[in-house]
Parts: sequence; structure tokens; C-alpha cells
Amino acid sequence: MEKIQFNGFPKQILRFFSQLTQNNNREWFLAHKEEYETYVLKPSRAFIITMGNKLKKISKKIHAIPRVNKSIFRIHRDTRFHKSGCPYNTNLGILFWEGPEKRRIWYPGFYFHLEKRILVLCTGVYEFSSLLLKKYREKLSCSAGYRELQKILAKISENNHIIIEGKRLKKNPTGYAIPEENKLLMKYKGLRAMYTVKTPEILHKPELADFCFEKYSQMAPLHRWMVRL
Repeated sequence: MEKIQFNGFPKQILRFFSQLTQNNNREWFLAHKEEYETYVLKPSRAFIITMGNKLKKISKKIHAIPRVNKSIFRIHRDTRFHKSGCPYNTNLGILFWEGPEKRRIWYPGFYFHLEKRILVLCTGVYEFSSLLLKKYREKLSCSAGYRELQKILAKISENNHIIIEGKRLKKNPTGYAIPEENKLLMKYKGLRAMYTVKTPEILHKPELADFCFEKYSQMAPLHRWMVRL
């Protein structure tokens, strides 16, 4: 992957998302599209290349593709799935994933989420694909698989401000032998380690990449476990 200088995200990116939140309509966005290109997309591409190079130390198969609909999530919403009808997302979403290029959100990866007030870093899968969900449940249906994941999650949780979360079923899935102590983990439909912080000053500095890599490294055992499923 080519080398490129990442100098941090400009402070104007937070102002852009704050104003977009207040003016979430096509007319305003088109009038400020140049700001979106300059303050959001351009530094995002540099960050993806820089961060991608670092994440290769965790896995050489990580995808870090500095394009919209690849590592960069679209700013345009599908209004069919948003009751508010607002046409734009008011955050920056970036994903570094390991798996097929299509359906990237169904596979293990490292996620970067920026809003006007918070920065969120995640590792894991937001929602398992049907195949990965099947493998996940099969792995946890034996005590050894459960204990391995439990140990990984416990170790990750020792790091300050990193929590384990994910979508869960109300009841355990049928058709699996579930050890009594494993009933909670078996309910997950997606599983992530997540670090959340108020937008730090380091966001605007080149050292942001090192900051993110440190957090991702602390959560990486979960990524590796999922890749092995």
C-alpha cells in the first residue's frame, strides 16, 4: 500500500457534521459539498492508507480501501430504513475488514466512527452473516470454544473504557448443545469490543493513527478469534 502523509482530521470536520445535523437536507448538502470533499473525504483517504499500513501488523489480509462504499461508508442514507426521512448520515464511518469485499459489514474488522461529540473504535462484527453465525454457534456449543472466547473477552475488558456489546436474541437458539455457563454468549447475533471517548484533541494530529492502533491492538484477539471461525 502506498505511503501518504496523514496530518489528522481538520477541526472543520466537526463543524461540518454539527451543521449537517441542523440542516439535514439536499439543498444544504449540495451547497456545502466542497467542504465534505475537503474536510471529510480527503483526510479520510489519508487516514485509511496510514491506518491500513499499521493494521497489516495485525493481519496482512485486512482491506483498507480509501473509497466510498469500500472502507468509507456512504454519507447518503437509505431513507426507507430511517423514520426521520433525513437523507444524510451525520457521522463518518470507516471500516477495515478481513473477508470478501462484498457484504463487508458481515465480516470481522476494525471500525472507526466519528460524530460531532464522540469517537468510537470497534473490533468484531456488528451483525454476523448467516454462515459466520452458524460457525459462531457451533464453536460455542462445546466448552472448549466457550472458554477460549470467554478468556479473550475478559482480557480485553481489563483495558479501561473498552466494553463488550452486540445484538442479542431474547432466547437461546435451538438445535445446539449449550453449556449452562454459555447461555449469554450464544444469544449474540453480532459481537464487538468497543471503545468510546469524547472527541479527543489527538483527532486533529498525525498521532491519531498511533492512538487508534493501540486501541485496536488491545481488541485484536477478538478479531483473530473470529477470523479463525
